[in-house]
Amino acid sequence: MGFIRRAKRWGKLIFAGGIFILIIAYYRLHPDFVSTDDTTSFTSYVNGKECKKQLNFHLTKVEKTGSSTLAAILSRFVLRHGKQNVMVMTIGGHLDVTKVQGQIPGWDIGPASNRKAQVLADHARFKESFIEEHFVPGIQRITLVREPVSWFLSAVRFWKQDATSVLTNNLNMGLRNDYSGVKTLFHLSQLQWLGFDYDQRNDLENIKKYVKNIVDKFDIIYLTDQFNPSLIIMKRKFCWDHGDIFYKSMEVYSKSHHLTPAEEEKLLSPDMNLGDKLLYEAFNKSWWKQPEVKDPDFWEEVKHFQRINQLQAEKCRVALRSGKKTYSYTIEASKWSPAIQLTYDRCDLLTMNKYPLMKKLSQYALGYKYYIYQVYHYLTARVSNLF
Repeated sequence: MGFIRRAKRWGKLIFAGGIFILIIAYYRLHPDFVSTDDTTSFTSYVNGKECKKQLNFHLTKVEKTGSSTLAAILSRFVLRHGKQNVMVMTIGGHLDVTKVQGQIPGWDIGPASNRKAQVLADHARFKESFIEEHFVPGIQRITLVREPVSWFLSAVRFWKQDATSVLTNNLNMGLRNDYSGVKTLFHLSQLQWLGFDYDQRNDLENIKKYVKNIVDKFDIIYLTDQFNPSLIIMKRKFCWDHGDIFYKSMEVYSKSHHLTPAEEEKLLSPDMNLGDKLLYEAFNKSWWKQPEVKDPDFWEEVKHFQRINQLQAEKCRVALRSGKKTYSYTIEASKWSPAIQLTYDRCDLLTMNKYPLMKKLSQYALGYKYYIYQVYHYLTARVSNLF
C-alpha cells in the first residue's frame, strides 16, 4: 500500500510537471507585452480644469490602517485603465523587497518585465533604495498611518488576542517571519512597515530622527481617521475622478474593547509604542498643513463623495443581485467629477474581495508567468513533503 501511495504521489508530480513544461513552452512563444510611453496622455477634469491623470504610484503598506482598502482602489485603477507596468508578488501575502526579480517567493514586473515598474499596489514595506532601483523616476509615494491606540485595538482583534493580556504579559509576543524579515505583531509595527530598523527600538533619539526624516519621503499621506478626505486629496493631486476612487471597506471590526487610562499610558510609553505615537503625530501634523484641508470647497467635495460612494454601493448590490449583464446606471456629473456609469462588470470589480483582486492584478501583470510561478510553488511544496 505504501508503494501505491508513493506511485500515485509521483504520478501527480509528473503530471503537474508536464503542465508546467507546456506552460513554459506556450509562454516562450508569446513575448512580453511592451508598454508604450503614451500612458501620461490620459486626461481628466479636476474642478473644471483639464489635467493629465497620474499613472505612476507606489503604496507602502502599514498593517491595520485601511491599507487593504486603499490597495484595492489602486488595483482597480490599473485593471480599468490597463496601461501601467506593475510590480506584483510571485507568491505570498506580502511583497518581499529583499528579493531579486523572479524569485519565489518574491516579486516580478509586467506586462513588460524588462522595464521599470510604474505601480506597486501590493502590500510591501518601505525601502527607498529598492524604489529608486526598480520604479520609474518621480513615482508618487503613498502610505497610511493610524492613531496608535486605535491601531492597537484593531490589531489585537485581527490577531484574536486579548488587549489586556498583551499589555500585561509581553507586547513583543507573536514574532513571525513576514518574508522580508521577522517583525512583531504589536510592537512598533507602523514604524517597521515604514522601514525602521527594529534593532534600534531602544534608541529613542534614533526613533525621533527617523520619524522626522520619513514624513517627507511620501507624496500622499493617508490618516485612517481621515480616510475619505485623504482619498479626495489624492484624487485632486492625481487628476482622477470620483469613479477612480470608489471603494468598499475590506475589513470592518466592531469595537469590543477599550483601554483604561492606565493601559493607554502603558501602551504609549517608551518601552512600548511611543515610537508609533511620535510617527502618527508627525504625519498628522503634516496632513493638516496641506492647502486642500483649508478650502471649504474641499470639505463639500468630501461630503459629496461620501454620498455617491454610498449610492454606488447600493446600485451595485442591485446590479449583482439582478444578474443582468446589461445593467447600467449613471451617477450624475458634479463640479468635482464627470458623470460615472455603473455597469455590471464595473460593479463586479468594485465588490471583488481582496484575494481575488490580488490574483486578477497578478494575472494582468504576469500573464502566463503567473501560472508558471503557481505550478513551480506547488511542485516544490510537493517535493519537500516527500522527504
